[in-house]
Formats: sequence, C-alpha cells, structure tokens
Amino acid sequence: CAGEVSKTLNNVLSDIGASSTAYTIVDLKNFSGSGTVTFNIEGKNENPIQISANITSSNLSNLVLSINSQSSLTGIKATLSKDKDRVILNNEDGDDILISKLDSSSPSFTASVINDNGIIASSEVQMGINDSARFSGLVKLNSSETISYVANSVTSSSSQNFQQNGIINIKSSDSFEKKNVDFSINKDADKSSGSNNGSKAISASGEYSLTIPGINFFP
Repeated sequence: CAGEVSKTLNNVLSDIGASSTAYTIVDLKNFSGSGTVTFNIEGKNENPIQISANITSSNLSNLVLSINSQSSLTGIKATLSKDKDRVILNNEDGDDILISKLDSSSPSFTASVINDNGIIASSEVQMGINDSARFSGLVKLNSSETISYVANSVTSSSSQNFQQNGIINIKSSDSFEKKNVDFSINKDADKSSGSNNGSKAISASGEYSLTIPGINFFP
C-alpha cells in the first residue's frame, strides 16, 4: 500500500533532505437509483466490515453515517458532498481501500482514486459490473531540490509546487468543493507608515491577487 511505500522511502530520503507522505482518497458517485447499498469495506482492519444503508441517488447521507460508524476500525473517513450525491472516502495513512461483495440488488455506482486536489488519478471502476475493487493510494515526495527517479526504464522528474512553503496556502475542503486561500503576509515588511511630525509618509506597495481558472477540474 502507499503508506508502506512512504515509510520505506522515508528511510532513504532522509539522507538527502527529502520526505514523503501517503494518502488514499476514493470518490464514490453516479449511484444508479434508490435502494439498500450493501458491501464490505477494508482499510486498516484485517477482517472485512459490512456496510449497509438505504440511499437515493440524490441523498447518500445514510451511507456516510454507516461508513463513519466504523471509522475507528477501518481508518476510513467518509465525507458527503454539498449536493449529497457523492461520497469521498479518505484514509490518511495511505492504506488500500477495498470494497468487496457488493450485493447484487444494490444500486450501482462508480469509484475512482483522486489526489489531494480532488483531481481524478485513476480510471473509474463500475461497481455493479464489478462486485469488488481495491484502491491504492498515492505517495507525494517533498524536497527543496529536483528529484528524479527511474521506473520501468522511464525517468520522471519532480516539478516545483508554488503552494509548498510559499506565501500562498491553499487548502481543500474534505469534499474538494471549496478552496480556502490564505496569503502569508509580513505586515512589518509591507505597511504604510509616517514620521511623527507628518513630514514624511510611506505607502504600502504590495499587491496580492488571485486568478480563478476558467476550466472545471472538478471530478
């Protein structure tokens, strides 16, 4: 699982001043209709736990409640989207999330892994055609220098993340429907001031802006 990969990497990366984190986020959506959805779920638990809930395609509240009632055992937290038609599963330790034994009478739905920006990171799995699926997480590498690695004879290199340790901190809501943007501003370095006698004045010149993309990246 991604969590174990991250632990192994950290034993090596610490020597070069880098680190890694892991997480597993799965997006459940496109429920086909109303009824009782029943399946087994596994995260950190060794034995599958059955989840069962009465739902409609436009209200998955009961499914979220059922999954979260077992969070202490599975390590999986469920979040309901604002319009109540999507469920986001999150395992912060990067354990695989396994959905199995989907009941044949359950409404079908799709499931896919997404990254920590809410962008789809895997192909969608049609749950209904498949009664079981395993979803592996993602590993994020962090370093002040460029990192390159070779896998299956293909070399990949890291790119700069302007959000990392910069003046802008962007955090997604648990359902990835909202972004909270904070500017880290040094008030002492950029402020208006004046002399005591009023003969001199300095006006702050810093400018901060935000451009919203015109393309919908939402899964």
